[in-house]
Parts: sequence; C-alpha cells; structure tokens
Amino acid sequence: MSIPSLRKFLFFIVLIVFSHSVSAQDYIAMLPVLHCRGVASGMESPVQLTRSRVVAFVYANAVAVFTEAELANTSDTRLEVELALPSTGHNENESAGKVSNGILGVQMWVQGERVEPVVLHDDSGEWYTIKARLQPGETRKVKALFWAETSLADIDANPNGDSVAITMGARGFMIDVAHAGLWKGNVESMQVHLVLRDGITTARPGFEAVPGTYMSRDSVLTWSVKFFEPSASDNILVSYQSVSGNSETEGSMQRLASFITKEEYGKLLYYVSLLHEEY
Repeated sequence: MSIPSLRKFLFFIVLIVFSHSVSAQDYIAMLPVLHCRGVASGMESPVQLTRSRVVAFVYANAVAVFTEAELANTSDTRLEVELALPSTGHNENESAGKVSNGILGVQMWVQGERVEPVVLHDDSGEWYTIKARLQPGETRKVKALFWAETSLADIDANPNGDSVAITMGARGFMIDVAHAGLWKGNVESMQVHLVLRDGITTARPGFEAVPGTYMSRDSVLTWSVKFFEPSASDNILVSYQSVSGNSETEGSMQRLASFITKEEYGKLLYYVSLLHEEY
C-alpha cells in the first residue's frame, strides 16, 4: 500500500474510533464539504482541494450555506471528476455515527457558470453531483448554495409536503470537515464563518460550538486553519435552542424553504462578496 493510500486508510480508522461515542442513528443537519464521488473508501482523489470556505447563516430553525472549493489538477493528465454534495443518508464515517437528514435548495457553479446538479441515489444515500474536466495544472473554483433544517425533532424534510408547524426546542448541525481529507494531499487553507441570526448568541443557554478554537466578533464565529490534513477532530458541531420572535423563520418547512431560497440566498451571496477574496 502506498503512503498516500495508507494515510487515507488510517483516516477512516480514526473516523470509526471517533464515532463510538455516538449512536448509530443520530440524525442531524450535516453540512458537507465538496466530495469527489466515486473515490473508494480509504483511497485518495487524484485532485487536490487547495482552499475551501464555508459561510453559513444560522437561524432559529435552519442554516443556509455557501461553500466554495478551489480544486487543482496536479497530475500530468487531463481528469474528469464527479463533484458531489452528499445529502440524505450521508454518514460521517461511512458506517456509524451521525447521519445527515438531508440538504435542500442546492445550487452549484463551476468557474462562475451555473450548473444544474444531478440527483443520484446509491447505498450510501442521496447525492447532488456535477462533472468537471481539469487540464494538467489547471485550477477551478466550485461554489454551491444549500440549506438544511436544524431541528433535532422528527420533521418531514420535504418542504413541499409539510404544513405542520416546527416546534421550539433543541437545534443542531455539523460541518463535515473530515471528508475534505479524501482529496489529494493537505488542504492549504480553510475558513468557516457562522453568522448567528434570529437573536441567537453564544451567551444564550444551550449554545455550544466545538471545537472551541473559533474567533467570535459581532455574532460571527470564524474558524481558520492552514496547511492541514482534515480529520474527525476538525468537524464543527453546533448546538443551540430555538428562539421565537422572527415569524419569517418560524412555521412550516414550506414557509421556511420559501423564505431562505427567495430572500436569504441573495443576502448570503452579498455577505460573501464583502469578505476578503483571499482565505
């Protein structure tokens, strides 16, 4: 076994060990980084994820996410890769642990050009996928928007078929940084920005964000890491209690979906445009 393959194999062993303290069916809003679909477990993608950024608006009942990945073909051959965002059924370590309750409203771009993702299903769950070609030495940027409901209660995740009110209670989501470790080599830079909305603050009872290595300023939590090999310990887990008072993000999944995709996506993209380009 080559050294890169051995490293990726050990990566999955660490994930499995990390998950033993988590129940096998612990459903949660799981916010994925970009995957290279089709890469076998324990193996390494032929493409390097050089830089990645996640910006999320956190609401009482949901989280809206912008994610950006810079991919580099470091080989001497042309590559066609299947880029994917895992959704319903995605597991944090392929066998046990936290399981995604699905992402919604997915939009994707390659080099600024909108590309409609294809929805696929396999044994591991649901995927939103696109294909991209990279010439030797070429770098491409892939961007995506999506959202997820954060209630830990059993709620129908289909916005078109759910008119039942979302009740107050425990909320949570996980940013799956670990699977960025399946790309070739180390990640040069990754930033995660969480913008707390709907009156949510770090001082409210029940709020917790781990790892606690973030910087906090004006209701924005920022994690920044450079030149690292992602692992399970890099996953970001946020828990909080829902707060009332914002009628736009309360109510049913259908109302929530309409509010986020029609109003908040634009605000999220504008916020991202104000951030420094370099990260």
